[in-house]
Amino acid sequence: MKNRLAKVLIVACFLTAIHSSIAETKFVQTNHVSLSAFSNMRRGISVNEVQQLLKSPGEHQFTALHENLEYLCRYFLFDEPRVSFYLIFTNNHLKAVVDRPKTEFDRVPYKGSFREIPKPVDSENQMQSVLTANDLSKTEIEDRMRNAIPKGKESLNILPAFIILAPLFALKAGEINQDYRRNKQFAEKFDPLKVKLGSSPKDLEAVFGTPFRTKEISPGEWVQIYGSDVPLRINPSARFSWVSAVFENGKVTRVFSHLLFDKRLKEAGKP
Repeated sequence: MKNRLAKVLIVACFLTAIHSSIAETKFVQTNHVSLSAFSNMRRGISVNEVQQLLKSPGEHQFTALHENLEYLCRYFLFDEPRVSFYLIFTNNHLKAVVDRPKTEFDRVPYKGSFREIPKPVDSENQMQSVLTANDLSKTEIEDRMRNAIPKGKESLNILPAFIILAPLFALKAGEINQDYRRNKQFAEKFDPLKVKLGSSPKDLEAVFGTPFRTKEISPGEWVQIYGSDVPLRINPSARFSWVSAVFENGKVTRVFSHLLFDKRLKEAGKP
């Protein structure tokens, strides 16, 4: 009886692994880009040229009008070695490759001890930190990648490219896949790149619909938040992003999403 039960468990685990592989294969991107292609990217090339070179659009972080220039920040993450960079564009041309600001943590009591939790992100402060960061040289980029390589894996001829959707170990592949499809629909609906600087509230309503919340920052300046709290059984790192659009005198001047979205904006009251 025990042997039979053991065989049943083995088969069940095997089928679960197969279903997991199906879910992961369908929703995970695994492009490749060489180290030299990334570290030698020429400043001044267009957003489209960068996207073609890296075979990935990256992940939007902010769009902003700053000192009469339009800035765009996109996040790129290498899966192996685990290293990431922000790419900064001005007027849709590459200006700099910079380090992602380090996450800060609060130490809070937890079950008789302490644990660290990430501090809330202040979108404006993070943006200023990114805009004033030093443009990394070819040597600095390569050093960061080499330092991130696990011991025993020193080859850097080809690096797995930026994985936008992280793998999920699915228990019910069919239902999980359905949630991933819903997530993709929400990601397309709340795509921050749809928002153009200078847009009016009516323009955004035509794109995103009614805002989830609107908060006044100061007289003549406010922020509108777009997104949904819909529950999805997916890897949290793959979940679509909330979007915040800052208005000044009735026009969009800044857009934040993903790592630079201030999650406190979803809550009642002033963050």
